[in-house]
Amino acid sequence: MNDDITQQLLLVGLPSTGKTSFLAGVIHYIESSKNAKKFKQYKESANTEYLSKIVKSWLRCEEPERMSSSAGAVKPHIELFLEETEKSKKIVLEIPDIAGEAFESQFIHRTLDIDYVEKLKNTTSLMLFINPTKIESHMLINDINLLACELELDSRDEKNILPGKIKINNSGSPQLEDEIVSFSSEKCPTQLILFDLLQNELDLIPVRPVLLSIVISAWDKVPQIAENNVTPEDWIQIHMPLFHQYLMANPEIITHKVFGVSAQGGDFKNKDEVERLTAMDDACLRIKVQEGESIHNNICAPIEWLLNNE
Repeated sequence: MNDDITQQLLLVGLPSTGKTSFLAGVIHYIESSKNAKKFKQYKESANTEYLSKIVKSWLRCEEPERMSSSAGAVKPHIELFLEETEKSKKIVLEIPDIAGEAFESQFIHRTLDIDYVEKLKNTTSLMLFINPTKIESHMLINDINLLACELELDSRDEKNILPGKIKINNSGSPQLEDEIVSFSSEKCPTQLILFDLLQNELDLIPVRPVLLSIVISAWDKVPQIAENNVTPEDWIQIHMPLFHQYLMANPEIITHKVFGVSAQGGDFKNKDEVERLTAMDDACLRIKVQEGESIHNNICAPIEWLLNNE
């Protein structure tokens, strides 16, 4: 008799949001000799070669190899055979690692791959990845009015300001573009794309509420954390208010928790950082996870939360 419990966990996120680095960190953490870890593998995955490749790159502090949209929407299907160390409960965790371009295409072309639709119909859990260094900021009507005042425009000029001629500069303030820019998904606020993406996903998942782990990757690159004790949930509320309101207003549809995760532990493009990270005896110590106000090294925490709330 097979007493394994199969749960499918889907990783969701736009391009370059840290999904591959997270997966590499998870595999290394599970395979490590840490006494406090809650999971171990009781059976090898069929994709051991792919997993070994991304873990070796992670250990060498190399940027993970990404799959382009032209190579297909779905990366190798990952199955992790996990056993809880405390309860000896076996779980087959299925992780179809969908390329970020496929999610971007959902927003632009309004289409979903049929195989992915079937996966959504059979899942109860999602992990949504957000890269805080690749956020397209939103703009409020008040920003346009403020810009008009700053530029000392009269009422005749103000009404001629078109949204395509305004952008948010690096300091977070609105400014005029030199010329009108045609529509581009890259110019759309990130929170709007994620809001749309999540709504489309949830419409296809039959269970309620859907469990959602939100992983803010590259958490070490968020500057205000140390100064203001900003939690991952706070960050979502501050930088993605529309998206946060959607999460909070629909508890019957979504049960969520936000995690700040630095899977790499530093900038792999920085030579000094690479030397510091590769010099560590325990690569697991590179990992930093913030869960509420607690900070630890357990990169499996977002997965554990999903499994414990199933």
